[in-house]
Amino acid sequence: MEKAQKAFFDTYTDFQCYVIAQVNNGDFNGVGATHYNIVEYLYRNGPATAKTLAQKFHISAPAISRHVKLLLEKKLLVQKQLPEDRRNFLLEVTGKGKQLVNGSENQRHSVTTRISGMLPKNELEQFTRILRKVVDVLKEE
Repeated sequence: MEKAQKAFFDTYTDFQCYVIAQVNNGDFNGVGATHYNIVEYLYRNGPATAKTLAQKFHISAPAISRHVKLLLEKKLLVQKQLPEDRRNFLLEVTGKGKQLVNGSENQRHSVTTRISGMLPKNELEQFTRILRKVVDVLKEE
């Protein structure tokens, strides 16, 4: 993927997440936007503790516990006890969680590839800048 297409894909991803959160009351394939973001973060960055996730997403410990509990129940995550500290667990994405992220990414690739193919490079870069501006303003609200 060339640089302009990659920038558009990343910007469109942010835009899509915002739209899903607003239009579907945060529901994406049966999980909330925050839940999806947690699964995607772990998928991209590898296993992490709940404390790490709470810090990353600026969520309180009780709130992250509720999110993790739901993701464990939906079998999108598994937890593995840390050998050096049996009180802590690493959270890891399951095959089902990977399918959720891959399905979303495949859809984004399909849309962004189609749009990228319609526009010359300079228009794609301009469209990406405009879309980024829209996303930034929406996130501020």
